[in-house]
Amino acid sequence: MVMAADPDIERRRYVENMYPTVTVVAESEEVIASPDIDAIVVATPARTHFHQARRALKAGKHVLVEKPFATSLAEATELARIASTNNLVLMAGHTFQYAGAVTYIRDIIGKGELGDLTYVRSLRLNLGQFRTNINVLWDLAPHDLSILLYVLERFPKTVQATGRARVNHSVVDVANVTLDFGDQLAAHIIVSWLDPQKVRKMTFVGDRKMLVYDNMSPSKKIQILDKGIEIAPGHDPAESFEYAHRQGDILIPTIHEAEPLYVECEHFIECCQLGKIPRSGAASGAAVTAIIEAAQQSIRSGGKAVSLDMFDGAAPFEDWLDKTLTMLPGATSTVSDARAANGSPANDAFGEHGREPGQRYKAMVIDPDESRRVFAADALIAFEPGFDVVTVRGLDEASEWIETFVPDLLVMSENIEQSAAEELIDSVRKMPNGDRCRVVSVGRVGNGEAATAPWCHAAVSEGAGSQSGSRPSRMSSHTEN
Repeated sequence: MVMAADPDIERRRYVENMYPTVTVVAESEEVIASPDIDAIVVATPARTHFHQARRALKAGKHVLVEKPFATSLAEATELARIASTNNLVLMAGHTFQYAGAVTYIRDIIGKGELGDLTYVRSLRLNLGQFRTNINVLWDLAPHDLSILLYVLERFPKTVQATGRARVNHSVVDVANVTLDFGDQLAAHIIVSWLDPQKVRKMTFVGDRKMLVYDNMSPSKKIQILDKGIEIAPGHDPAESFEYAHRQGDILIPTIHEAEPLYVECEHFIECCQLGKIPRSGAASGAAVTAIIEAAQQSIRSGGKAVSLDMFDGAAPFEDWLDKTLTMLPGATSTVSDARAANGSPANDAFGEHGREPGQRYKAMVIDPDESRRVFAADALIAFEPGFDVVTVRGLDEASEWIETFVPDLLVMSENIEQSAAEELIDSVRKMPNGDRCRVVSVGRVGNGEAATAPWCHAAVSEGAGSQSGSRPSRMSSHTEN
C-alpha cells in the first residue's frame, strides 16, 4: 500500500495518522496516473465504481472493485472487456467468498451431505444505514447473491422481487427476492434497513439434512441439523398423511477462519503477481450485477418474473466470464421480460423511423448531476421496453463509449454546452446507422417552453423526483441539434 486518495480531508488526516508510510492525496487521478502503481482498489460511492474502475483499467492497472461491482450489466460487461483486452486482473469485492464458513458450506453441499437442496433462505437485516445513492438491493444483496452463486455453483433461471420505499420514498429500503434455480430449488432473500435487529443468517434445507449459517454468532457460525420429514414405508404420499418428523443430532463444526477481507486482499495480490483469474473475478461481478438489475426490473413491473437467459445455469462458475465477454457493451437481455411488460407507443423514441419488434436498442444518458442522471436512466429502463442504458457524466466519457457502439438515443442535460453537444451528435450521425440516433434533452430548453417528447411516459415527468429531492422539469425533444 503506497498511496490513498480521498476528497474528504478528515479521512485523509485519519489515514496519514494511521499509516504514515502511505502517501495521501485528494484526487484519484494522481493514483491512476502514477507509473509506480500496479494495482488499485476502488472503494468509493457505488455510482462511481464503474467510472473509477474503467479509468484505472484504461491506465493499465489491475483493479479490485468493492461491491457492488457495477450498477448495470452494461457497465460490468464493459469493465470485463477492457480487462480482458489488456490482460489485466479485474476482481469484485465479494468478501464472503473468502470466508472459511462459506467455503465449508460449499464443500458440504458439493459432497451431497445435505442431500438434494429444496430451498435456501437468506436474511440480511439491520436498522440503517440509510443511503440515497443506491437502494437496499445494491447495498446488501451482493453479499447474499455472491455466497449463493459460489456455494451452489449454479445460476438462477428467473428472478422475482418486490420492494418498498418507506423512509425515503424514492429509495427502496426493504426488498424480497426469489431466485428460481430449476430442479425444484429456490432461494429467498430478504434485505432491509428497517429491522430492529442486525441479522446475517442463511438456511440451506436439503432432503437429508439442514444447515444454518449465522455470521453474527461468535461460536456457532454453522450448525448442521439432522432434521427432516419422512414418509412412512408403504404409504403413497399422494393418498396418505403418514409423515414422521426426524430429529437427529446437531453438529457444530470448528471453523478455522482468517479475516475474510485480509484473505481477499491477499488473493488479489497473488492474482496480480501470477496472472491468475480471481475467485470473485469479472464473471462473479457481472453475474451478481445481472441478478440485482433483473430484481429491480421485477420490482418496477409489479413482481413479474424476469428471465436470466443469457447465462447457462449448468456451466461451471469460471466459465461465466467467457459468457459475459460474448456480450456487447450495453446488452442486458436479463431485463427484457420486465421491460416488455410495460406498455409503450410503437413509434416512441424513434419517431418516423419506428423500431423493429424484439430488437434491442442502446440509450446513453449524459448529465453531470448524478441524481438526475440516475432518475433519467431509471425512467428509461422502467418504461421503455427494448432499451439498454449507459450513463455518463460528461461528453469526454460519452465519446469513449461511442467508440465501441452507436447509440440509438441520446438523453442530454440542458446544462451541457450546446456547441460541444452538437459536435458529439455530429460524430454519432457520421457513424454507420448513426442517422437514426434521436436526441432528447432533460430539463427546459430554448425559451423554457418545453414539450414532452413522444417517447416520454407520463411517469417520467409526473412521477417521484430525484434522490436529492429535486425533479427534472420535463424531458423534451431537442432534435434541432
